[in-house]
Amino acid sequence: MDPQTVTSWSAAVQAFAALATLVVTVILVVITNGYVKLTKGILDETSKARLAAEHSASAAEASARAAFESVALMRQQIEEQAGLGKQIVQSTIDSAVSAVTYWIEHNIADWGVVRTMAPTENLFPQKAASALDHAARINPAGATVLSSAFDELRTCCADIEHLRTVATLPGEWPRAIQRANETKLRLKTSLDKFSKAKSLLL
Repeated sequence: MDPQTVTSWSAAVQAFAALATLVVTVILVVITNGYVKLTKGILDETSKARLAAEHSASAAEASARAAFESVALMRQQIEEQAGLGKQIVQSTIDSAVSAVTYWIEHNIADWGVVRTMAPTENLFPQKAASALDHAARINPAGATVLSSAFDELRTCCADIEHLRTVATLPGEWPRAIQRANETKLRLKTSLDKFSKAKSLLL
């Protein structure tokens, strides 16, 4: 093979090699560009996921804080209600004891005394039902005793009102003496029950 042919083949090989190199370079550029885009996409998604996780953590923290504050507020309200309930129970029992003491200090076996006594509706505690509701939350056993005490007191009220009616008819009074004495005993029983209920509830 003559030198000119060799030179031509050499130039062709170099040109082919250069072309192959160019093609490979282009392919590498395309692959590198795709890799860069893919990496950037992964990085973006990772950043989004991190931000979402941070937001989620912040929301969870805020929710936990709100729940804690809600529990604290509920506990405070329960404690305040319990305190108010005890105040109502105490004031109602004190009112009942005052009424019973008033009747015990007066001789209800004396028709003249009974005629001048204050009406029972002004002495029976108006918040008796409310006091029983609160008492049931404080101490069920105490509430049972308090309920029994109020029942005794209602019976005493009915008895005293009957005695007040009989007291307007002096001729009927001798037959009412026994009932008056029984009412006096019932008043003392109710007083004992109120004292016991107070010790259980307060």
